[in-house]
Amino acid sequence: MALDGLYVVDLKQAFGTQDIHNIFTYQRDDAGFALDLNDAFVDTVVPAINQIQHTNIVNVGLRITNLGNLGDNWEVALTGGGVLSGGEMLPLHDAVNYTLKTTNRAVRPGSKRFAGIGELYQNAGTITDATYIGFLNALKPILSQVIEGGGGDTFTPVVVKRVKYEVPDSDPARFAYRFPEIGETPVQSTIAAVLLNTHVSTQVSRK
Repeated sequence: MALDGLYVVDLKQAFGTQDIHNIFTYQRDDAGFALDLNDAFVDTVVPAINQIQHTNIVNVGLRITNLGNLGDNWEVALTGGGVLSGGEMLPLHDAVNYTLKTTNRAVRPGSKRFAGIGELYQNAGTITDATYIGFLNALKPILSQVIEGGGGDTFTPVVVKRVKYEVPDSDPARFAYRFPEIGETPVQSTIAAVLLNTHVSTQVSRK
């Protein structure tokens, strides 16, 4: 897949004044643009995520970036949010974790962590409520399925291998990881399976 066929989707949510970001990557299957991916993602993925979140979590916006085409981007404000009410919400850094198993051994598995767990759905750090587990399981196939925009254009979720680079002006040298940039050859993988961990995980960056 050429770099201009890969998109980064940044779903921004919030809890009070605290921002929450979840990053997704998709490849364009044929035709279509960022706007078409926006329509597909908002119609298919966002409602399934909201279904597992407490009403304290609100949707803020969606930003879609084409990694290889600087002119093919889209950004939109979102409304709505989590739909589960009743009881308190666990702290923002507590999350439900999904592992995205890849079909390409050159690409490590990805993961998604979603905040907004109702306290009453877990016991001692393990999610035990059967109805809530049903909602969590309903999200699993959506994280790996092809999604379709209003014009019939389709997009497949992928895991894109990050590129290691040295942080400029760091002394001693520090390294980080980023998405491939224009002029670089991307390595990506489709998703073989999505695994759900019912043990509440911790997102350190949200503490």
